[in-house]
Amino acid sequence: MQNLTVSLSLAACDPMTLQGALPALEQAGMDELYCPVRDGRFASGFTLGQDWIHAVAQAASVPSYVHLLAKDADRYTALFDPGKVHGLIVPVEGCVHIHRALTAIRDAGFSPGVSINPGTSLCAVDYLLEYIDRLVVFSTEPGYDTPVPSTAERIEILAENIRHRRLKIALVATGVYEPQDGARYAAAGANGIVIEQSDGLRQSDPGDWLRRFTRAVESKRRVI
Repeated sequence: MQNLTVSLSLAACDPMTLQGALPALEQAGMDELYCPVRDGRFASGFTLGQDWIHAVAQAASVPSYVHLLAKDADRYTALFDPGKVHGLIVPVEGCVHIHRALTAIRDAGFSPGVSINPGTSLCAVDYLLEYIDRLVVFSTEPGYDTPVPSTAERIEILAENIRHRRLKIALVATGVYEPQDGARYAAAGANGIVIEQSDGLRQSDPGDWLRRFTRAVESKRRVI
């Protein structure tokens, strides 16, 4: 059974207490920070800007990945500093010239990634796999929290494609609100999950909550 990378979404964290919570979350098994940037069009709602994301990324000892959930997402890549942020992810649906965007992201010093929405054909990313280090599969529509039932099947197909082509790509499921969802996606072939459960991350001891959440994922994963 492959190791599972655990990312936490900044959108689910309390910005007022995040700096103090980071050490506990890292000790509890947080491997990465996931930083969604929403424009209110591609994904509902808005998020804090690049200065705040840079500050959080510098305060953390784990890598940070910025996900540009925006129309014409490649227009915003220059706002981020590769010395502070490890990777940039753009939606396949949000870039007209997606190959050019991914090449520019790598040339700028970032690890490039692409995401795919639940209603988008998997063929949309088939010829992008050689350009990326990370493929993010939405289990919900961007900005919403209801899982789409076909997510595990989509992950299984993508995982098999990546194995067949002998590529080293992080296959990450985002929109994980419950341990059973994370377990199901991991069993299907995802090697990373993004936890977005704000109630747990805003508890008085988020580190303890994260330990219990990830243990539940691993426990359920073994019996699927």
